[in-house]
Amino acid sequence: MGDYSKMKKGCIPILILVIFFITPYSYESNASNENNEPKKRVLLVSSYSPSFETFFIQIEGINSQFEGENIELDVEFMDSKQFYTDENITNFYTSLKYKIQNINTYDAIIVADDNALNFIIKYQDELFKEIPIVFLGINNLENAIKGSENPYITGTIEAASIKETIEIASKLNSGATNVIAITDNTNSGQGDLITYYLEENKFNNLTFRGLDLSNLDFDEFASKLQEIDEDDIVLLLSVFSDKNNNKVSFDEGLEIVLDNCSQPIYHPYYQGLGDGVIGGKVISHYEQGSLAASIVNDIFRGGIFQR
Repeated sequence: MGDYSKMKKGCIPILILVIFFITPYSYESNASNENNEPKKRVLLVSSYSPSFETFFIQIEGINSQFEGENIELDVEFMDSKQFYTDENITNFYTSLKYKIQNINTYDAIIVADDNALNFIIKYQDELFKEIPIVFLGINNLENAIKGSENPYITGTIEAASIKETIEIASKLNSGATNVIAITDNTNSGQGDLITYYLEENKFNNLTFRGLDLSNLDFDEFASKLQEIDEDDIVLLLSVFSDKNNNKVSFDEGLEIVLDNCSQPIYHPYYQGLGDGVIGGKVISHYEQGSLAASIVNDIFRGGIFQR
């Protein structure tokens, strides 16, 4: 396991923001002599790989809170954006179980993104029994609530500012009658799509539509993009995988969109800003990491979960 404790083109986002949800826990100050305290060990289980655009931004946020603390941070990567298969999950489980059995136990777990949270919920009793778990970057609110029902799990959700971004787009394109949301079959993409349609009744002048790669291959997707009307608002949520499970990076997916769609592309995330994407109201992955790490620090200082 790697020790990341020392890790430290042009549209401009209108606002960078993290919207968060913390499940209930109470904090009680508990002073201690740090010189006599053993080093705390924290494991970050990431849904991503190190090549994923937001990973190091989250790490910087986490380390902003752990800097100066007596904490060692390890990271394990699921690489589930590329390989979200039963075989990959089984291999990850086998590898992680072996490592945990042969090292000292962890004092806390940080979980990044929906796939990692699903994994943790499934294997919590076997791998992380009675260890505090803090999640971040969760798009699926239902899963976050399900996880928080466990007395050892809390965290923040990645509540994409879809409503606010569409409001901004509507002001910039007052003649628009449709919003087209681009998404794929990833857990995060489908979670954002649910949130997107929940906002529809707040916009009486707009019809909400979806362009979902769950039902299209990349060639079909490119053709559909070319059919979008010039007055439509285009909201990019997720574009990593098509119906045949062909994978692309965010930059590759964005290139497909930009090559085939002449409309401004709105996106409620940091990726793509300056590379052809208009932000809207944008989530900060740095702040998500910072907040999750601050919750871990609170737990180490005496915070307890109560139900």
